[in-house]
Amino acid sequence: MILHTTQAVVARDPHRFRVVRCGRRWGKTTLATEEIKGYALYYESRIAYIANTYQQARDIIWEMLKRELGPIVVSSNEQRLELVVRNNVGSTSIIVLRGWENIDTLRGQFFDFLVLDEVASMRRFLLQWQEVLRPTLTDRKGSAMFLGTPKGYNHFHTISQYELTDPEWKSFHYSSYDNPHLDPTEIDAAKGSLPVDRFSQEYMAEFHKAEGLVYPEFSRERNTYDVLPEGRFDKVGGLDF
Repeated sequence: MILHTTQAVVARDPHRFRVVRCGRRWGKTTLATEEIKGYALYYESRIAYIANTYQQARDIIWEMLKRELGPIVVSSNEQRLELVVRNNVGSTSIIVLRGWENIDTLRGQFFDFLVLDEVASMRRFLLQWQEVLRPTLTDRKGSAMFLGTPKGYNHFHTISQYELTDPEWKSFHYSSYDNPHLDPTEIDAAKGSLPVDRFSQEYMAEFHKAEGLVYPEFSRERNTYDVLPEGRFDKVGGLDF
């Protein structure tokens, strides 16, 4: 498969931990498949793709991986969703698909590369990342890619900010419009039929607190400051019961 321009930007980036915040149909699955193929082909690797559920992992990427890797597949386990493939260094690589609901099953294992899909919907994410998944990368100094569309200001927002303090992390932000294979008029049609905040979150991949806002036009980027601009300001207080 050929990556489009913004997918290729992510694929070429050398950071160990990459957070990809993208709108619907931007091409997460295609990017994940190509990244997994690269690790499987050019290294003797252990790779895990993790979706929110085991069934979602099967539905999203299993068939695509089998199709793309078909000529080099040594064995395929349909029940466990595991592939063994021949690589270019004279040995084999292992690819496993797992669901977040049983993430503890990866405890004690080791991996060279992890792909986590729809991270914003993964419950207790930071705890499980720190206690279960991050240690699996220690032996081989493995890397990880975190994919998803925002879901309010939750843990996905938190990890997207790690690049500000940790040089191993890098964040990317692309909207659905950045997929050149999508008809922009179709996205425009969705824009006309969805609430502004919902479209902004799902298609533009913007972080929003979508429910219960008194002032829906509020933006953390526009309306909050680390240091106030010069000038005189009135301070106003309020109480929400």
